[in-house]
Amino acid sequence: MSDQPKKDGIDRKNVLFQIEKLSCAYNEGQPVLEAEELIIPKGKITVLLGPSGSGKSTLLETLGLMTQTVNNETSVIKFFPNDNDEYDIADLWGENQEAERYNIRMLYYSFIFQSTNLMPNFSALENVGLTELIQNKPESEAYFNAIESLVKNLSVTSLSYEKKPFEFSGGERQRLAFARAINPDFTVLFGDEPTGNLDHFNSVKLMHFIRDFIANKRENVSAIIVSHNIPLSLDFADRIIVLSKRENGIATIDPHFIYEREELKWYESRRRQIQIQNEIELLLNSDTESYVRILMHLSDNKVDDTFFDEIKNSMANQQVLIENEHDYPEKDKKEYQNWLNEKLAEKELATPDVKEQIRMFAYGEIKKADVKIHDVIRTIQDLKFKTAVEGQHDGNDDLTGGLVHQELGASKKPLASIFGFLPWLILSVAPLF
Repeated sequence: MSDQPKKDGIDRKNVLFQIEKLSCAYNEGQPVLEAEELIIPKGKITVLLGPSGSGKSTLLETLGLMTQTVNNETSVIKFFPNDNDEYDIADLWGENQEAERYNIRMLYYSFIFQSTNLMPNFSALENVGLTELIQNKPESEAYFNAIESLVKNLSVTSLSYEKKPFEFSGGERQRLAFARAINPDFTVLFGDEPTGNLDHFNSVKLMHFIRDFIANKRENVSAIIVSHNIPLSLDFADRIIVLSKRENGIATIDPHFIYEREELKWYESRRRQIQIQNEIELLLNSDTESYVRILMHLSDNKVDDTFFDEIKNSMANQQVLIENEHDYPEKDKKEYQNWLNEKLAEKELATPDVKEQIRMFAYGEIKKADVKIHDVIRTIQDLKFKTAVEGQHDGNDDLTGGLVHQELGASKKPLASIFGFLPWLILSVAPLF
């Protein structure tokens, strides 16, 4: 351990990633994710929540060195795996840096996906021991650790060691994938909806194990997990980051939409936990987009936290009233609209656009979705990412180009590609009708 873990004003003991002026794009196109400043803490479970296409998987891909999305001319992503070492993730995508990227992933990263990506012809024991074999550990040590992980952590008996993945249930396969992810030495566990295919019981069991593993079983380990499950996130996350999208379609991370477990202490009160859950649901629900727009307007204009919280809490309470009273009086809606307009006018923030958002929120109106082809493509890219293979690092082809080619069918069969794309487009625009 370093005697001076704090250098250049950075607390290396507690900071895993320090991100500044983040800008992510695919194929040097329009940015899909931007963030002015973000800290990912060390030794904690950080959960990323957000609506589809809000950049959750993009952020995971970027931090995990899976895909070149980051603009290294403006972005800074400092990675501190321990007290002494430091890497600028944003600056590791040069043509001659493939070995360095691979080395970081091998030494410090581990991954678990919604799709287990188990090797179908390998036994359970071989699948779990595979990661340590890749790290050049002796076969005997790799398989010994695999057995220990299977028995102690996941209660997989010796009768199951030689079974192939298809012989296990979905929950058991996910537990095998998790055992494989935690078996080697690593610093960061990246998870893209690891509980997405599990029932509630197995989801809770897996998250219990992740929390216990980080807190008690290994030092200097952190987890960054993408999820859609708000209650599960509140039960197990130390920090919840809610990503949102601006009207221009670019995802962002607003500091007001970051929830700290120890700061808010929602675990101390069921009522407080429900309040936080309702806030997050409002941020994620496309039917309450006006709520997000108004709050982001306040944040962009740098209002003080007291005023921001007053508006946020009043809007959350108003939404509860509208949802619970089907015949909520029109005069009360109008009264709330006027009050909110006056509050923002006091700060000279009541622009015409914001007044319209206030009207829509007060009356519970839903804005028809403005579906952009860019959003459809990004959603499909997110879906494709969930089936990425853990060993897919730096192939001969540019991964970014590979993703786009796979999604949009840049193949030798253009007609098949078009027909393959149409179902996704239909599903994306269906809410309009």
